[in-house]
Amino acid sequence: MLGDVQSNDKVKVSTSPGNSIYYTPICPADVKPFVGQLFPLLEDVVQFYNRYACFVGFSVRKATDIKAYDGSGITTTKYLLCNRAGEKPSYKGTAAKRRRTSFLCGCTAKIIISYAGLSGYRVKTFVERHNHDFLIDSHKQFLK
Repeated sequence: MLGDVQSNDKVKVSTSPGNSIYYTPICPADVKPFVGQLFPLLEDVVQFYNRYACFVGFSVRKATDIKAYDGSGITTTKYLLCNRAGEKPSYKGTAAKRRRTSFLCGCTAKIIISYAGLSGYRVKTFVERHNHDFLIDSHKQFLK
């Protein structure tokens, strides 16, 4: 159960019992994907999610693609993640690496798309809650 909830016209900020802060975007329903939503092509889903991410104020990165085992080359499952998903890798015990700042913060926001046969592609999972704030409007022009 989330505690202290604050919001404005663009984001709802909530705090978990462990004092983690979560940001949930507030946007029109026609911009936001939902579980079960169908798209004729995989590229349509990717474009739709990228438009949603740009509207909200975060970037998307492609993650896992799972292809059909029958050799047809059809992508059966695709993961698109917030670009801040994951953690900085640890290089202990390896050769010295150049130090770089990491913007990864373990964000769990993602969309998982699965092949639905002749229907096209279906949104299987949609996690819209982020653990970081979004870009301000004047910086959205620099998103990918």
